[in-house]
Amino acid sequence: MLDTPLAELMESDEERAAAQALTEDALAVPAIVRLGKLVAFVGEGRPVTQAGNLKAPDAVAVARLLARAMTCRARSARWTTCPTSLTSIAGRSPLSS
Repeated sequence: MLDTPLAELMESDEERAAAQALTEDALAVPAIVRLGKLVAFVGEGRPVTQAGNLKAPDAVAVARLLARAMTCRARSARWTTCPTSLTSIAGRSPLSS
């Protein structure tokens, strides 16, 4: 049930449309956009320190990526990603270890 999109849990078309709009609005919140970028960058298996922190080069790379995300807006006034490549920033793809 937790993996089910909110709109699919609604009974009427009107409720589904409202739930879909709510979902889109929530996903456009800058903090959620940045969280999604962080999760995509870190992925599973990214090397960390013994304390569980990102290693310095990765921490700098993700900070730059998140700073760019904060300053970019889409045509529809929703926050989006600026064109950038995590590979060019971090020297590898976001999900590589």
